[in-house]
Amino acid sequence: MAQAQPDRQAASERARLERALTLATTRAAAAYDPHARWVDRVRAGLQALLEYADEEHELALLWVTQALVGRGTYPPVERAMTRLAVIIGEGHAASRATRQPPSLAAQSALSGALGLVHARLVSRDGRSLVELRNPLMATIVLPYLGQRAARRESRREPEHATARRNGSAAREDRAVGFRLTYRTMRVLAVIGDQPALSNRVVAEHAGISDAGQVSKLLARLTRLGLIENTGAGHTRGATNAWRLTREGEEFQRKIGRVSVYATTS
Repeated sequence: MAQAQPDRQAASERARLERALTLATTRAAAAYDPHARWVDRVRAGLQALLEYADEEHELALLWVTQALVGRGTYPPVERAMTRLAVIIGEGHAASRATRQPPSLAAQSALSGALGLVHARLVSRDGRSLVELRNPLMATIVLPYLGQRAARRESRREPEHATARRNGSAAREDRAVGFRLTYRTMRVLAVIGDQPALSNRVVAEHAGISDAGQVSKLLARLTRLGLIENTGAGHTRGATNAWRLTREGEEFQRKIGRVSVYATTS
């Protein structure tokens, strides 16, 4: 009995960490455009992460702290940090042939960025995390593109949201035109894993107890074109049968998979 309480606390903490990490990677992946220039796609992903940290301060502090002091103890954090380092390391391809960035440039830039974000989160001084975008970008591009590019990033004005999206990213805007939540991603994962489920079964697998809430969420995802009802739910008394649309499948591949049965408490 004495051991049960610590075990439950540990499970709850890991569930919170999983939710924090899932939300962070979802937001970054939705903003990241693989067809853009390296500096622009890194900037877009960074902007999304900083906006997320502003909105979800406690969850952001949880995963940033884990990334700094305990990466090896939680594989999902290690995988996410490795992926971020790979994205930063793509700056090698953007470098001039005469420039030889240090082999650990990506890891150094990532560690420095996490340290600055952590310090701002801990300070709780009310300033927006997005204010760190330019200095962080200057730090990231310096070893790859040089001092002139770093100065440009440090002074760069924020683009209007619609001006910085290209045609391939515009389709994603419909899918992320609402506030992405862990619950939303779990509903998409449930439907993707087991097509033709009813509202009730989707709610059970996604951990949603309020029938009205799941109905509203399913209706919103339908309007966004991410899911469709293949059942006869429009007929009174008939059962819905939900599945991902082609756009929903593409969106889910873009943002990655979510653990459907993870605890959210």
